[in-house]
Amino acid sequence: METRTFFVPGTPRGQQRPRFVRKLGIAFTPKETRVAADDVRGDYLAQYAGQPLWEGPIRLLVGARYDIPSSRPGWYKHQIVCGPSSWPRTIRPDLDNIVKLVKDALSKVAWKDDAQVFEIVAGKWWCLGNEVPGTQITIEHCPELVPTKPPRARKPASRYDLPGGPDCVGEAVRGKRRDERCPSDKKTKGERG
Repeated sequence: METRTFFVPGTPRGQQRPRFVRKLGIAFTPKETRVAADDVRGDYLAQYAGQPLWEGPIRLLVGARYDIPSSRPGWYKHQIVCGPSSWPRTIRPDLDNIVKLVKDALSKVAWKDDAQVFEIVAGKWWCLGNEVPGTQITIEHCPELVPTKPPRARKPASRYDLPGGPDCVGEAVRGKRRDERCPSDKKTKGERG
């Protein structure tokens, strides 16, 4: 299993919905989303430029860390900074939108298609102490999870390659129907059940 890990500094952003211009009948991606996707793509290419696109199953791990806003009360900040471990962030942006932005940004850059991502492990937390806000992204390539076709058994080249030799396929059997080949297997009306 190959692994590629990189960090995107800055406040993690989620993918926004496309905007529509009714008069012109067009849809476009908002500028903030394009800039955030370019940041993810740029930080990936800064470390892994020239690497081939992965084919096969991909496991994606995304961890988003946010600064504690100054509007939070002091007791809240104190609990987060002095707490036992990471505290979850339960406000916007939604976690699935953060993952969607990462998947779309790395499509055709790290892997060929989004459909290759078979497992996602993601979370969003407040920064603790001196942590830098940003998104930690780990991509695991798992080609060993693809079922492989077993090798085909070699067919005998001729009747002489069979285990019993040429005698196991008699000349009398060739060209006859099944009921003519095996008269002993034929059942009478009384024996059929």
